[in-house]
Amino acid sequence: MTVRRRVWPALLAVVLLAGCGAETPPTDREAGDLSDLPPLAPPEPSTDPLANLPATFKGDLPNGSLQLNLFPDQTFFLRAMTPDRPGVPRDDLGGWVLSSDHRTLVVKGNRATEFFALRDGSTIRRLDADAKEIDGSTAYDLKRAGRFEPFEVSTPMRGAYVYMADNASFTECSSGRRWPVAQEGANEDLERAYLAARPSTGQPVVIQLEGRIAPRTRLDGTGTRPSLIVDHVAGVSKDQSCGQRYSSVPLEGTYWKLVRVGSHQVAAGASLTLDPASQSYAGSGGCNQVAGSYRRDGGRIAFTGAIRERSSCPSGMEVDEAFRTALTQVARWRVLGSILELQDLGGATLARFEAER
Repeated sequence: MTVRRRVWPALLAVVLLAGCGAETPPTDREAGDLSDLPPLAPPEPSTDPLANLPATFKGDLPNGSLQLNLFPDQTFFLRAMTPDRPGVPRDDLGGWVLSSDHRTLVVKGNRATEFFALRDGSTIRRLDADAKEIDGSTAYDLKRAGRFEPFEVSTPMRGAYVYMADNASFTECSSGRRWPVAQEGANEDLERAYLAARPSTGQPVVIQLEGRIAPRTRLDGTGTRPSLIVDHVAGVSKDQSCGQRYSSVPLEGTYWKLVRVGSHQVAAGASLTLDPASQSYAGSGGCNQVAGSYRRDGGRIAFTGAIRERSSCPSGMEVDEAFRTALTQVARWRVLGSILELQDLGGATLARFEAER
């Protein structure tokens, strides 16, 4: 990623100097002009459904029931019950963020990434895998409960484990939350796996396991606290740390990998990077390089003056053309955690990207 970020500004200069050999795509507005774009509609008047966390959101959906517990440290527990497995919950945990327009809740766990629209002060609505409404139906609404309703989340986890002097802790990677480890279940298996893999005394080891978070009595006997009960040790990771916790990435200065443009899925090689200092962009549709200028005003954006060094590729030309055309039609943007959507005036997604971290 570092090499790419160093290369693209130089590439931009070369392309701009190409002059007569460059081709400029058609555009309906002057470079960086946003005057013809209507302002973003303001959010509907409502109170914040995410105020005063922790909070529980629950709903009986067409494909089963769902309970989402949100915590103020931007972590969550999720429990799904489906008709094909009655009485057997499917749990998950991880971190949550809000989209750049503060209209969508993104929860990323060990199992999946889920999207929820913020509807009003007591309602969030589950969206599909593309963060779009599912038939615009209220059947996918989750209502905020009158009180917080905790549950014992049980799920596969990956985290940094440390054991020393009869004290053990586990920092789960996707949420960054740290829990003491209860001396029950498969705790002895976890200790043995750690002692065999640790690089030195007191150093953490990343371990995959199956377990649950449940209240256990504190060592001093003063009440309870959430603790990890290990059910099964799945393996030891070669990684020495969890890495960066899930968070939103900025629109500008991020290397965005194009994953879909229009109806085309993109395998590899296509990208986009925006430089806020020069208000310029550079990237590729997978075949030809593109570069030009952009102007951003809040959630509105215009890409103009695109230049492409024309060449014929043995494959991928349809994606290349679709990407180039899409850039001339973009009017809006939004970031959903590590996903970037470029949209047209009506809010339809023209191109979808994922951040390279």
